[in-house]
Amino acid sequence: MNNDIEHLLATAADDTDRPLKTDVDDLLVRARRSVRRTRIAAASTAVLTTATIIGGVAVWSGGVPNTAQPAGGPTNTVAIDPDTGKPIAPPPPVSPVSDREVIGRCMAKETEFNRAMHRDPASVAGGPLTFKWTVAVKSSDAHVLEAILVAPGSGVADVCYINSTPGSPSWSGQRPRLTQPPASGTVYRAGYIQGVRVPSEVTKVLVDVPGEPQVRQARMGADGFYTLGVTPSRGPGSPPAPKTKPRIRGYAADGRKVLDRVLPFIVHGMPPVPQR
Repeated sequence: MNNDIEHLLATAADDTDRPLKTDVDDLLVRARRSVRRTRIAAASTAVLTTATIIGGVAVWSGGVPNTAQPAGGPTNTVAIDPDTGKPIAPPPPVSPVSDREVIGRCMAKETEFNRAMHRDPASVAGGPLTFKWTVAVKSSDAHVLEAILVAPGSGVADVCYINSTPGSPSWSGQRPRLTQPPASGTVYRAGYIQGVRVPSEVTKVLVDVPGEPQVRQARMGADGFYTLGVTPSRGPGSPPAPKTKPRIRGYAADGRKVLDRVLPFIVHGMPPVPQR
């Protein structure tokens, strides 16, 4: 403000090209106008500075890791299998069928079969299914239910498959005896991708199927069992199922590889690969 008044006085005193004319009242009016203009300019500068700071904070906050989202929304991160260089597909979804319903449906089918075949339930390894059995792993879709049930004491398993597809319903049940799997895994159901029981320390199973562009990740259950999802039913006229010998790997919680083997038999048909 002092500089503005000094400038006005100096201008009034400058008689280089005009006669001296000093009007005090006029100087005061002009000085007041200059002060007002200076205050308005200062206030405008403060507003612009504040807006710039606020904008800077907004931009910075949006760039903080784990908080910024791209314009199209969140994206999925695809894991890569270091052994093969292929992307790892997600595990199959969790079955919405409760454990109790799984046991009940498998019990009903087994009872129906025993009556039709005049088979004594007590003659089957592990005895008849009851609600004391536990569901080690399960998978299902609209028509098919696959589950592995373990008898009390974990000495016997029941491999239950129920297909309720209209026009071609079916059921099957197997009773393999269970032992602690060795490091190479225990094969109890030849010809099936889900026919291997892995050691108990395995927390992650990857299955590499020759010719597929991705590696499959299994959903782990209890007692070393896992599932890759429901194998689709194949009715009359269905194309031949692909035949292959998959490679199965199992990893412990610390990332250590526990199991790595190629199945010694051909697998007939595979569950569909889950989509992200």
